[in-house]
Formats: sequence, structure tokens, C-alpha cells
Amino acid sequence: MNKKCKLCGAPLNLDNSRCDYCGTTHDTTEQSTNTLNHHSPQNNIPDLDWSSTPTRNRLTINVVAGAFAAVNVVVLAFYTIFFWSTIMTSMNTFLTENEYAMLGLAVIGVFGLMITSLILHIIGLVQSRKHGISIVGHVLGLVSVGIMIITVTMFSFISIILFFLAAIFTLIQKNVNPPNF
Repeated sequence: MNKKCKLCGAPLNLDNSRCDYCGTTHDTTEQSTNTLNHHSPQNNIPDLDWSSTPTRNRLTINVVAGAFAAVNVVVLAFYTIFFWSTIMTSMNTFLTENEYAMLGLAVIGVFGLMITSLILHIIGLVQSRKHGISIVGHVLGLVSVGIMIITVTMFSFISIILFFLAAIFTLIQKNVNPPNF
């Protein structure tokens, strides 16, 4: 007769008194199983081994990099609108000195944000890898920084989307299995 775990329903190994799936302890005799079902509902609570449960690592650099990526989404959206509206309104005329100055300041400000974001994501990538945290957000952040630096504004909408995803994935800080080196 195949016995099943009373908590999760997984098949029990007759040699083992502990469920391989959920860790619930069971007596292997029929009489104790009946006692388990009818007389002591407290025994249905699984006996979990908390020493083997992985702890969740939270890195401050990931919070900072994720928040900075979220700020980059907003700043790049305004920058893109400002840049293209300035260029489009002066299509038939030359830009004035004030317009050049404003565009220059905007480009310098955005490049400052990109350099800061680049540094944060590189540090976060190294630290996350060391602590067994997913690096997807940092990789997306680095790709979006690269797109912004190389193309300046041509593909800034792609960078906005990638920075949005980078902020989400970086702030989640999902634990992954550490690689075997």
C-alpha cells in the first residue's frame, strides 16, 4: 500500500519517516497514522528545518541603483521630449544661442546621469554576483546606459524602457543559486 504525506500528498518513502517534499514527519506504522489523523492535529504542522532555508540578501547598492534607474526613466522622458521638440521647432531655422546652450546643458546633465548610473550598476553587478542575487537589473541598466551614450538621443525611448525594467529587476533583489566555481 502506497502511503502519502498527509500535508502535501506526496508519496512517502517507507524507509524514511520524513516527507521528501515538504519535510513533514510521519510515523511509518498504521496505528500511529490513524492516531495522527484523528487525535492530534498539531502533528500535521510540518517540522521545517530553518537552518537550510536560504536568507534573503538585501544590498543597499541595489536599492540605490534601482532608485536611480527609476529617476533616469523620468529624466530621460523629459529630456527626450525637450530635445526633439527643440530640434523639430527649429527645423527650417537655425538654433539660437540660448537654444544651443539649453541643449548643451541638457546633454551634459544626461551624460552625468549616465556616468553615475554606469558606476552604480557596475558596483551593483559585482556585489550582487558576490552575494548570489540576480544581476538581470544591472545588466539591463548597463545596456540602457550604453544605448544612451552611443546614440545620444536617437534611441532614448529604448533606454527609457530598459531603465524602467532595470529599476524593477534591481529593486526585486531575487536570490539565485550561487555559481559553482
